[in-house]
Amino acid sequence: IGFHCKLVLYFIRDSFKGFYLFTLNFSLCIFEIMTPYHPEDTKMKKIIFIIAIVAAFSACKKSNNNTQTTPPAPPPAADSLMSWTKSTKFFNSAQDIWFTSSGTGFLLDETSIYSSPDLGVTWTMIPNTGGANGFNLQFLNDSVGFAQGSSTLAETMDGGKTWSFKKLPSSKVLYSQFVSEYTGFYADEDGGISKTTDGGNTWNHVLGYQGTGESFPFYFIDSLRGFSMADGNFSKTTDGGMHWQSIHPGLVPTTNTGHFYKMQMFDTLSGFCGTSVGLLKTIDGGITWTNSLTRASTFTIFQFADRNNGYAASQSAIYKTTDGGQTWSLSCSLGTDSFSGIHLLDINHGWACTFGGYVLTLN
Repeated sequence: IGFHCKLVLYFIRDSFKGFYLFTLNFSLCIFEIMTPYHPEDTKMKKIIFIIAIVAAFSACKKSNNNTQTTPPAPPPAADSLMSWTKSTKFFNSAQDIWFTSSGTGFLLDETSIYSSPDLGVTWTMIPNTGGANGFNLQFLNDSVGFAQGSSTLAETMDGGKTWSFKKLPSSKVLYSQFVSEYTGFYADEDGGISKTTDGGNTWNHVLGYQGTGESFPFYFIDSLRGFSMADGNFSKTTDGGMHWQSIHPGLVPTTNTGHFYKMQMFDTLSGFCGTSVGLLKTIDGGITWTNSLTRASTFTIFQFADRNNGYAASQSAIYKTTDGGQTWSLSCSLGTDSFSGIHLLDINHGWACTFGGYVLTLN
């Protein structure tokens, strides 16, 4: 009996085997207690006990082999690149992309500014741009460019070779646009639109609004004529933002902080604006609008090479139009990533970048 009890204590540490052997030994102990002692039976009992132990381990082994395993996860959805070519992964997270007419490319990742001399095939970090922290790029020409973040503005005057940094008076800048080397505007998530006339050294508030953390797309044709979709209300200015005229109040539902849209006007009558309900189009100066590309999205960016030809990126897809937005066709679809920037030199030469760190080139 003592021998059986020691085995029970030893194997009880393995829950399944211990339970099995505990039951087995308990039964044998009862058997020995209830059976009169006969010396000739001792050898036979030991043989029976050894056979029982072997059977116990065999049963345990089969049981362990029969345990269910978690099925493998399904493979990620595949990209459908169509008219685009996808590069290898260059960055942790690309924020925006721009190419000058000379074919030199610039890209913002989470911390720095990169340049490409070969149409986006290779990229190199520009020295001393580690504090960029930007997400909007704009070049006025091959020499003058700007990179804007939530609280900083980087500026180049030599085609992107060197950049100088300036602190913005807000820490919640969402979008900026310069119309000349010295005159520019930015939209603050909470405060409205501000203007500079000295290259970003000083700023003056030119348009406020009543929302709280709303998306704030705007667009200036030149230093005087501009348009805004503040609080979902379309308005315009003809004196550089000094005065604003409401054209279409309550055009679209207001959106929350973190949503991002852009606007592009061809002249004082025609243009597009990305919104939470889709890409809206006007041909009468904003009095009436039609939904050119219906997409419920928190992120819509687009660019037209001319009045008829353009591309719009909404989340993980790019759409193309050749008839001024009357119809759109799918141009590219990503399986798991989403687009963060898009730029066209013309209808045949364009680039896009993704939050996952990839660059795509239009074939």
